[in-house]
Amino acid sequence: MIVFPPIRPEDEQSVTINRTAIANPQNFVADVFQLTASERVPRQWLGDRAYHLSQLATRQEPILPGVVVSGRLLRDIWQKTPWREPLVAELSHSTLHLQTNDARQLQSLAQQISQALLEVELAEVHLEALVQETQHLNANSFIFHPSLYIDRAQAADSSQDPSAELVALLNSHVSRGDRTSLSQTLKQSWAELFRARSLLYWQRAGIPLEQINLAILIQPLQPTLASGLLNLRSPWIDITATRGLPQTLSNGYTHPERYRLEADRGVIHQQELGNPFCYYHLDSTSGAIEWVAINPEELEIPVLNSQHLLTLHQQSQRLQPYAGDEADLEWVLTHPNPDVAPTWYISQYYPQGSPNLRWPNPANVQEQKTSSPFQRQGIAASSGQAHGVVSLLDDVAKLPLAQTETPNQILVVPYFEPQDAPPCAHIVGLITEGGSRTSHGAIWARELGIPAVMGVAGITAQVTSGQRIYLDGDRGQVHLDPPQTTPLSDSSSPLSSPPTVMSQTPIIHGTQLFLSVSQPHLAPYLAQLPVDGVGLIRSELLAQSLALTQASPRERLQQLSEGLITMAKAFAPRPLYYRSWDGGRPGDALGLRGTLAYRQDATRFEEELTALAQVREAGYDNVHLILPFVRSVGEFKEANQRIQQQGLDPSHGFQCWLMAEVPSVAVLLEDYVQAGVQGIAIGSHDLSQLILGIDRDDPQVADQFDLTHPAVLEAIARLARSARQLKIPCTLCADSLPPESRDRTLEAFVRCGVTGLSVSQEHLESQAWAIARAEWRLLLDGFWGGREQGGEGSRQ
Repeated sequence: MIVFPPIRPEDEQSVTINRTAIANPQNFVADVFQLTASERVPRQWLGDRAYHLSQLATRQEPILPGVVVSGRLLRDIWQKTPWREPLVAELSHSTLHLQTNDARQLQSLAQQISQALLEVELAEVHLEALVQETQHLNANSFIFHPSLYIDRAQAADSSQDPSAELVALLNSHVSRGDRTSLSQTLKQSWAELFRARSLLYWQRAGIPLEQINLAILIQPLQPTLASGLLNLRSPWIDITATRGLPQTLSNGYTHPERYRLEADRGVIHQQELGNPFCYYHLDSTSGAIEWVAINPEELEIPVLNSQHLLTLHQQSQRLQPYAGDEADLEWVLTHPNPDVAPTWYISQYYPQGSPNLRWPNPANVQEQKTSSPFQRQGIAASSGQAHGVVSLLDDVAKLPLAQTETPNQILVVPYFEPQDAPPCAHIVGLITEGGSRTSHGAIWARELGIPAVMGVAGITAQVTSGQRIYLDGDRGQVHLDPPQTTPLSDSSSPLSSPPTVMSQTPIIHGTQLFLSVSQPHLAPYLAQLPVDGVGLIRSELLAQSLALTQASPRERLQQLSEGLITMAKAFAPRPLYYRSWDGGRPGDALGLRGTLAYRQDATRFEEELTALAQVREAGYDNVHLILPFVRSVGEFKEANQRIQQQGLDPSHGFQCWLMAEVPSVAVLLEDYVQAGVQGIAIGSHDLSQLILGIDRDDPQVADQFDLTHPAVLEAIARLARSARQLKIPCTLCADSLPPESRDRTLEAFVRCGVTGLSVSQEHLESQAWAIARAEWRLLLDGFWGGREQGGEGSRQ
């Protein structure tokens, strides 16, 4: 914990330089020195940033170490450099000839000065001292901060402090520790004072260059756990925190953690846990600063815990007697060595406040939901994060095949249609304008193990192909033009990813556990999981995976057969249930789809039946059929007749099931079984859609779509009871459950009495445990219910 001793009022008077500097004014020791050894250096040569930290250093406060390049060195170089442009030379004492409304003159002048400064040769004694002093900071990389001092007594308006506004215009620069980099970065930092925007400001403010002194504060860059700001504005203390380096706060891609505390007691008055997606990280080996994506697990952990807040509150209390009712500081929590405890430092400090160390007013932060202008919000549909480039479907269709193989493509479409999606193995994410977690696009993404965000309004008009983009499938966020990052996980291709890893502990449950999967290339991996088979192969997603829409009829039949054989072989002897072509599209849930569409055109259906027959002829009799969206017994009979004409006969072990997704099936199930149905797979998405009257693909009503609605559960329970009475299996598709309600929903389905559940590979082990726990609760409910009935009987 950091403790601040009492601080004496600031001494504004300049002091004399040390004796060595007086005896030899050219001695470089007066111009480059450790921040902790600057107590006798005049404030004008330190600049305000370094001066305020040096005042804390004299009081043994935990300031971040640093090296100061005196402002006198720049002044000496300016005065001794033979400027080629007369106007440049006049800047040191005159503002008469600079036309501040002439943008071309400003830009030209800024470029001349910058180029001239970069060409300046530092004296060897100066450069050697710079190298030696920075070596004492024990770092591979450094940050060069401008430390500005303006003679307020001579300024045009002495009531104002122009240095605070001007320093906000000057950028800091990062440097490596070698001689060349240190020298160039120092000169780049000096050139900041002469950029066009800086020239414009101090010329309009009427401040001659001779009144401006620019020192450079060099601080080490170290691996940093957290950083932030503390703003004291009595009676409040505002604290801003982020993971990683302080530079994270200067961009628009992170929304930090924020607190407002009562200054006297430290009680939290308001708080906002933030909404970041990445942060600046220092690679301790290379010294490079990288953007790092935040793992979903990290999002649940606040940057600051109660002890951190207590430390920052105590710091502010120690500063208040010195600063009064207003002060701003920047803090860092560094951790350069894993074997040593993290260390708190004050990296910047302004006792009277500074605009560049101030976050926007956090009043009512709990009600505000600010976001970056580069951020878009949608529906979290498939977990994970991905960095990549935008791939618009129309643009992909126009490209040669070779150009569609660009790595890390993120597909951005109005609606995801499996038959329209490109057969690209380099797609690492999906963003759609329409749809929800139960849409085909979301299901497809979860099968592939890539993140997806649905329902991002107008996104296709806001991006262009090749544009950089970042998506977070856990929070439903999309970030446009993010900085280059180093993700915590490789997003190069989902196809080589291993399946979900499960522990060796056996999970005992009576309800059968199936996978919903339609990607043949994943079958060899997924077949290693402890499941009872594949409960649902969606034909549209299988066709997309096999690129069937790009094939000729003959090739299509062959590829479909081979894809099904791949899956059958991997899972044998466990069963696989193939759901034939549905044909439904978003916004057309009640149109010509399912078996009704086969009446108009049965070509595709008959092709599927031929492929199924070929699979069985190849010796794989574990593949069966599910008919989609059957509206009437008559439709089923017509489809079943075509099935038998292909030789797919129940007497040879072939099963024909029904997708129970039209509510009338719950009433007419006995009639369907008499017509030849051998099992049902409840399509919970369409069934809920039709019962609740809510379009599953409309993001505007997605939050109203509830699979556990009493009416939905009653229909499922009725189907399960009827199936049990008719002695046929009854499974249910449950592969689109939101994580926050997954366990509760699975328990509700188990209580309805279904015999099997088809789930996604995502979080498979936790789903298996949720099913087991639901069954244990049912057993306990029955046990205690029996005890209570028995007790009542005995009392009678």
